[in-house]
Amino acid sequence: MATATVPEVDPSIISRHPEISGGDPVFAGTRVPVQLLRQHLRHGGSLVTFMRSYPTVYRDQLIEVLDLLFERTIGPPDDDDDPA
Repeated sequence: MATATVPEVDPSIISRHPEISGGDPVFAGTRVPVQLLRQHLRHGGSLVTFMRSYPTVYRDQLIEVLDLLFERTIGPPDDDDDPA
């Protein structure tokens, strides 16, 4: 299976280092691979259970990663995206 290339992202959100998780993208400041979030959600897990399972990953980090995904797939947020 081919490995997808990951574009450069803000290192305060996602980091990569060859000595941490084999160089796979991890949540910055942790050793938690971003891939675990994908697997967790695909298997029906919630963001709350993910945060409980991986307490070193903060809610703001999860939101930033999801925002990054959405921006790269459907574009930047509209002004009316804020539910407040």
